Amino acid sequence: GGEAEKAASHNIVNMTGGTVDSIIGGFSSDLVSHNRVNISSGLVTGYISGGRGKVNSTNNSVNISGNAVINSYSDIHGGYAYEGDSYQNKININGGIFAGDICGGYSGHGDVYGNIVNINGGTFIGNIYGGYAYEGNAYGNIVNISGNANLKGASLYGSNVADSVGNVLNIGEGWNGSVKTIQNFNRVNIKKEAVVTVTENMILGNGAILNLADGSTYTDKYAIKGNVNVEADTKVNLQIGNIELKEET
Repeated sequence: GGEAEKAASHNIVNMTGGTVDSIIGGFSSDLVSHNRVNISSGLVTGYISGGRGKVNSTNNSVNISGNAVINSYSDIHGGYAYEGDSYQNKININGGIFAGDICGGYSGHGDVYGNIVNINGGTFIGNIYGGYAYEGNAYGNIVNISGNANLKGASLYGSNVADSVGNVLNIGEGWNGSVKTIQNFNRVNIKKEAVVTVTENMILGNGAILNLADGSTYTDKYAIKGNVNVEADTKVNLQIGNIELKEET
């Protein structure tokens, strides 16, 4: 969309069909900000980045809808930073098939924070990260799951850093589906009438909170099925109705 030695900002790439390798909204050896990639149809065989810069990457976005097919094992990044921080980037996905990993924000040597991944539809067989920090910290990132998204082949991570803080997973009202793994979130909120099947495991770190029901009258319709691993000092709120729990349970 735009390439500069200094800042690259406010560039837009729109794809409505055809076949391409990779797409970058804005590319710079300095700051990239407020760039956008919009894909409504077509085939992408390589990676996608809203903004890709050497220093900071902020407020970039990737928006995918319609019948798009991302037919590669390359990554999708809302924002990508080689050296600096990647923050407040966003990915919105409402349709398509996705084989690679998805990261709200990525940094090679900096911090990753305040990124958002919204998944409202599509089929996924890779990993979905709120943020990914190769050497830094990843915190305060959000993943939202809703609609008819098919995640049975996917794993959800707040970040790639096990001891990260402030990462949140929100499962929307009425969502019914399965996911392989839920890991590295500090808070997991599952809304009313949602049914989540975890086929491999859920791992919540120290101090994490699992909110399963939020006080709704539909508590008997909530479910997490599969293996749930809760580490020491983790607070778990379960509203499960009129069920007697034995000592060995």
